[in-house]
This record gives sequence, structure tokens and C-alpha cells, in this order.
Amino acid sequence: VIYDTDNKSEILFKIYERINKFGKWDKKLVWKNTTHDILKNKKLIWCHDYGLLISSILRLFWIPTIMVETVWVDRALKYPDIKEYQWHVFLKIFIDNNWEILDSTTWEIISDIEGEFIRSEHFEDNQNWYFVICEWKDPKDYWVTDSQSLRNKMVEAIPTIKKLKVEKDTKKNIGNILN
Repeated sequence: VIYDTDNKSEILFKIYERINKFGKWDKKLVWKNTTHDILKNKKLIWCHDYGLLISSILRLFWIPTIMVETVWVDRALKYPDIKEYQWHVFLKIFIDNNWEILDSTTWEIISDIEGEFIRSEHFEDNQNWYFVICEWKDPKDYWVTDSQSLRNKMVEAIPTIKKLKVEKDTKKNIGNILN
């Protein structure tokens, strides 16, 4: 039972316990499932389904939640020389009077944020910075239906990613010189 508490952190934990028991979908269904499909079949695939389900449930408990679609900076900057890109859905949740970034698959609260860049530790590669390419305040407005729609959004964002990455690296280098 999730309804027996007003503690939002406890609600998050109970949701996590419950959905962690769900099975996995066929990968062909990524970006195709609705919250209804996920609950009916008790199956999830990748961060999109996790983000969609979690944001929908949290909203039922009046916890403001925003789905955040990101692209892996290292791969985006190699466009068009590589074919595979890495996307990830994070969630912005308002809990304990703060906006926090939650990894939709690991439930890790992300604290390493620099502007539009989010750094997630659970990815093995050292280049684990993600860039926010879009946000959805309402899960029903989520427009991603395939990898091409995400690739198009990433291509639009590449000039901004390059500019901001240079600024971020410059600030870091200046900080290292001064210390």
C-alpha cells in the first residue's frame, strides 16, 4: 500500500519497490507504450517507460514531475561520424521543497549538474555528461516515437552543446589554474 504515508521520500521508495518487480518488454516497443500499457502488462523497457510510469504515478501523489530527455554529449559531438547515440530520460521531481534530478532507471538522485548538463555516475564510460534536449511537464505531451525524432532534436542542439561545452571546459580550466 502506497497511500498510508504523506512522506514523499517513502512514497518514492514504495513506488520503486513495486515497479522493480515488473518484467521487460520486447525492444521493438520502445517509445510505443502508454502508462496504461505498462500498468496492464507490468512490463518496462529502457528509461522512457520508467520515466513515463514514474512521472505519471508521482503526479497522482501531487509530486510535481517533469520528464527530461537528454543526449550523451560525447556521442552527440561526434555526429555524423557515428551511427549510435545514447539518450536517457531523467526526471525533475519536486521533493522536500527542492527540485531534484532523478535517474529514471537507477533512482539515483543526481547532484552533478552544470546548467543544461547532467552527469550520471552509473554509466561506465568517463564521458557520462548528458545534455538536456527537451522537457515535458505533462507525460501525455511526450512526442518521441522513434530514434529519428530524437536524432533530429539532437542535431538541432549540437551547436548549443558545442558552445556550452567550450564555456564549461574553459571555466573548469581557469578554476584549475587558479587553485
